Amino acid sequence: MKLYEVSVEFTMVVQAGDEEDAWDVARENVRDAVGDADPHLHVVRRVTGAAQLRDGWDGMCIPYGGDGNTRIKDILGEATE
Repeated sequence: MKLYEVSVEFTMVVQAGDEEDAWDVARENVRDAVGDADPHLHVVRRVTGAAQLRDGWDGMCIPYGGDGNTRIKDILGEATE
């Protein structure tokens, strides 16, 4: 199996006092909104090395869709830093 970076984008509507509050409300409710959303999914690229990972992902993370135990570094055959 190979690793791929996938972008998930969806729109949610929030009730807030101003734009800053809207960001806070969105952050607080994003997990619930994901279940309600009809997201747009885009395969961004194949991941061939841990240095390509972004947004908090690293070699110690476990990817979605695998066995739930194998870490990215082991799939890629890389040592952690």
